[in-house]
Amino acid sequence: IDVSAFVTNLTDEEYLTYVSGLWPNGIESGQIGMPRMYGARIRYNFDEN
Repeated sequence: IDVSAFVTNLTDEEYLTYVSGLWPNGIESGQIGMPRMYGARIRYNFDEN
């Protein structure tokens, strides 16, 4: 049996992964990073070998 778990962005921190330069009107644009994500997997091998 194989059991595994994962978590990304454990503290659910908001962060930018991309920010563009200033536009002439003073507006910046950016991309927000992924929120907290977690999961688990259980795998069982039914093969007797």
